[in-house]
Amino acid sequence: MSRPKKTTLEREAMRERILAAAGDLLETQGPEEVSIRAVTARLGVSPMTFYSYFASREELLKSLSERQLRILQESAEQFLKRARQEGAGGVLREVVRLFSQAALQRPRSYLLQWTLPVDEAQKYHLLLFETGLQFLSDLIDLGIQQGQFQPTESREAAVMLFSLFNGPLLLYTSGHLTDAAELSKLLEDTEHLVMDYLVKRG
Repeated sequence: MSRPKKTTLEREAMRERILAAAGDLLETQGPEEVSIRAVTARLGVSPMTFYSYFASREELLKSLSERQLRILQESAEQFLKRARQEGAGGVLREVVRLFSQAALQRPRSYLLQWTLPVDEAQKYHLLLFETGLQFLSDLIDLGIQQGQFQPTESREAAVMLFSLFNGPLLLYTSGHLTDAAELSKLLEDTEHLVMDYLVKRG
């Protein structure tokens, strides 16, 4: 007797499991380790199961990129919605703190994303970076409109903000800075520096 066909929900759930396993491999071991064999071994399924959902490794990586980009875009929309209601300043502080937390929780993924050349990172990191940069720029523009930030070129300010926070995080995640308390102080000082730069004064 043949196995009953999976329902649409079951297929969607399995597809998400495959994407999640591939994403974990990408974040912990690098893009070169994301293979069909590695993904199916992690899930305990056969390669034939994989091919029921994706035609190739390339299609898997493309779908993974689209999934991560969609999550980032949805998160950005939620933060911007809150910023319109609560004010951009407080939301920006929360965003940069969450960015730092994410880097420290997944240091290998963080280093992979921001230290490898674009071609070695399958180029999807560049699209994620541009999306994140646009989000910061939109958030800064909103703060300017609300009168919380001084008028400035928002993309330039977004690049500056991103660069200032990346400095201490890169030093720490790469092992060049080993004192967690020193990192915490650097990030706190960086936050003050950024807000001093952005906040409108009378």
